[in-house]
This record gives sequence, structure tokens and C-alpha cells, in this order.
Amino acid sequence: MPYANGRHCDRRPEVVEEVEESARWLSHKLDRLKQGKSIDAAADVARISVMYRLCVDPRAGHETTLSAARMTTELHTVQFAAANQARSTRVRAVVGGDEYAVAGTEGTHGLNLANWFEICWWKALSRSEVAAAAAGRFELTELTADGRWGEHRLHLFRALQSRDVGDPQWTTHLADAARSLEQPISVFPEEADLLDRGVIEILVAVAEGDQRLLTDRIGSALSNHRVYWTKSAERREDCRGFSSLPIAAAAALAVDEGMTVEVESDYLAMGLVRPGWFHST
Repeated sequence: MPYANGRHCDRRPEVVEEVEESARWLSHKLDRLKQGKSIDAAADVARISVMYRLCVDPRAGHETTLSAARMTTELHTVQFAAANQARSTRVRAVVGGDEYAVAGTEGTHGLNLANWFEICWWKALSRSEVAAAAAGRFELTELTADGRWGEHRLHLFRALQSRDVGDPQWTTHLADAARSLEQPISVFPEEADLLDRGVIEILVAVAEGDQRLLTDRIGSALSNHRVYWTKSAERREDCRGFSSLPIAAAAALAVDEGMTVEVESDYLAMGLVRPGWFHST
């Protein structure tokens, strides 16, 4: 099995400390959530917590990592389910086995296209129909009002939403996303080239059912992920680079289509790519 280049994160004492600290902070945020405080803060801390866990458990083979991933999926799901609901509305949520009644947020404040892609990745990994329904409630215009977004990301949104509802046009939107990357990119061009391009190319291989192309594209995407997240000292310390959730999610979609992930990497959490770790799968 091909092996993509090694990662830059290792089990340093300070990383282990961050795992423990983020778990304590998440527990605090969940206590605050029970008191009616913001779901957004709890979802953000959960994301950070699971990324630190993936640094020390890169293949997601430990139950503590899978538990953190389940909790992150649940929190992101309720975050989107509560958005655009009246404050008097209470959205029932089960997070980590505990029940919560989360107040509606009366709008999409705090949510944008980047947040939507995050729940999209967790939805693909978890195969959660509840997460899919929460993500599917939103139109592109509701998520892009806060700033400029690369054209390829707009097309990728359309492709993923279309795929979720069984619309064969998703491949057309995906092709549009790929073509957009060949044009001059003014919004976060390095991120588009080294991170987004790889995910789109993996999805193209999935759409074409091309196993050889899939293996090549996953390997290239993982290499570019490492290039991006090691370009500066600041990026090397950013937990978002410890593992690639977008690549893992695209790989999960490939698995669901009967394809095989033939690349191993400490940036690719295969314990999350395979179905069955989330309680509804």
C-alpha cells in the first residue's frame, strides 16, 4: 500500500498537554451549554479537541479519539440545526450521551461557508442523516454574506449539496469547481491551490469511478496538505494541519461508492474514513 510522506506533528509533551487541556475546556463549554450558553463556542472547542487527539492518534484507532469525533459531529449538527430558528425554539440534541435543549439562534450569525464545509466533512465521515439534514437547510446566499469566497468553493458547495439529494448535476458543478481553479484566484490562492484543489480532484476521481486516479489524487493531496501546513512556524503549530478532514471525507465518499483507499498516511484518519464509528452507522 502506498505511503504518503510523514506528518509534522508528533507526540510532544506540549501536544499531550493540549489534548488534556482541550478536553477540560470542552467539558466546561458543555456545562455552559446546559445553562443556555452559545452552541458555537462548544462546537469550536470540540473541533480543536479532536484535532489534538488526531495528533497523538493519527489513524483514529483509539476509542477516546472516536468518542471526540462523535461529539464534534453532534455539536456541529446541532449548531446548524439551531441556526435560523426562533430563540423560543428548543432544539433537542444528544451530545456525548447527554441530552441538551439548545435555543434557536434566529439567524446565521457565526455561520458561513467555511463552517458549512466543516459540517459537510463530518457528515461524510459519520454518514449521519441528521447531520445531512442540518447542513441541507441552508442556501449558498445565507452562508456567503460575510465576505468574498473563491469561485471554486461556490461550485463545490453546489456539487456537494446536489450529490446529497441525488442530483446527477453534481458532477457538472464539480467540473465547474475544477475549471475555476485554472483561473487566477484572488481569494486565499495558496489555500485554494494546496488544499482545495486536492479535495476537488479526489471527488473527480470518485465521480469517474477511477481507482487508479483516486489513489494518485489522494497521495498528491496529502503531500500538498503537508506542504501547506509546514510553510511557516505558525502553520506548523495550527492544529487544523495535524490531520486532513477534507481529504478523509472525500476518501469516505469513495469508500461509500465501493472504491478502496490504497494510501496510508498519518494525515489520513482511516478510523474515521471507514463506516461504523458513529452511532447511526
